[in-house]
Amino acid sequence: MHAVARNRLQSPARLLGAALLSAALVLVAGACSDAQEIPPLAVAAPDTVAIDATVQFLDIEGGCWALEVSSAVRLEPVNLPDEFRVDALRVRVTLTGVQAVSVCMIGPTVKVLQIERL
Repeated sequence: MHAVARNRLQSPARLLGAALLSAALVLVAGACSDAQEIPPLAVAAPDTVAIDATVQFLDIEGGCWALEVSSAVRLEPVNLPDEFRVDALRVRVTLTGVQAVSVCMIGPTVKVLQIERL
């Protein structure tokens, strides 16, 4: 495949960005009827997103860990460190999209690049 065709393909990180943007737009539309706050998004580097989230344990298929960005946006980390596997823990996380097979199928799969407790 030549370079022009390759550039037209969407990377997992761009898909993640599109999903987060779409979710933010849904929240903006919903804000007209109730006072939902759009989660803060920041671009940490190309193809990454820095965001505040809440770690969640979901009792699906033997247990799944998720990062809840808002009531409408849930991400599935493929490499959440053990010390951050605490239900309801608030974190600041830098992510990139990743294509991965998931048993849980709770949202877009992401790779944690950096994480800290809030």
